[in-house]
Amino acid sequence: MNTRTRAIALIAVLVLTATGACSSQASQAPASAAPTVLTVGTAVTAPFEFYNSSQQLVGFDIDLMNEIGSMLHRKVTYQVGQFSALVPDLQAHKVNAVIAAMYITPAREKVVSFATPYLQTGLVMVERPGLNIHSAADLKGLKVGVKSGSTGQAYLTNNQTGAQAVVYTDTLSSFHDLIAGRVDVVLNDYLNTLAFLKDTKSNVMIVGGNQTPIYLQHNQLGIAVSKDETSLLSDINGALATLQANGFIKSDFAKWLGTISGASAAPASAAPASAAPASAAPASASAAP
Repeated sequence: MNTRTRAIALIAVLVLTATGACSSQASQAPASAAPTVLTVGTAVTAPFEFYNSSQQLVGFDIDLMNEIGSMLHRKVTYQVGQFSALVPDLQAHKVNAVIAAMYITPAREKVVSFATPYLQTGLVMVERPGLNIHSAADLKGLKVGVKSGSTGQAYLTNNQTGAQAVVYTDTLSSFHDLIAGRVDVVLNDYLNTLAFLKDTKSNVMIVGGNQTPIYLQHNQLGIAVSKDETSLLSDINGALATLQANGFIKSDFAKWLGTISGASAAPASAAPASAAPASAAPASASAAP
């Protein structure tokens, strides 16, 4: 074998050796680590998630989700959009999870999975001054504001109230129209309504009163994930169990809702979904969530 032939053979051996080594290393490479970023969809719903005077996203849900992210060693980033787009975005895997004071409902459970409920609340009627509403039967012939994609909108759709639905992209716009007299009633979450009344000192009223509201439905709030995110769901449930046990959720409630007149919702673990969310705990601003 001449010198040139030997050189070519040596190069071939080196190439094959290097290729084999790379193949061996690739087969032994560890699986990629879990994502370090947790992308969460949300929609402005004070006092759960809203922008403060410094344009920072804050609120009960934000503190809760940030704490969960810390426990899971994942940095939480938020995508803020319209409430009606949250579930579709989750189904399309545009976000990993959703937290937005979202009610756990059978319809939503068909398309997404919910973690353990973290707070109880309910759907109430908010009326303009001069009305005398006592039940859903009194909605007949009235203009009723609801948020697109909300439980309030579903309630009007599924119940023959005889009301005229006026659909809004956000709750705040419906309240502004209620104050202006462009709608007669708004269907909305109890705790969100209490926060609005505290901040605006408006003369619109929760039917039944702040302390003894007439609930159209009792509901629980939950964090949603897509159906195939079973591992993430398990991780979130584990974190929520710890945060209920160590008092974080109770202190979070006191921080964001404890100063609201009438707020006394019980923790979701305190009673089944059919139980009254506010009356399950003492009617005081310092009551546990």
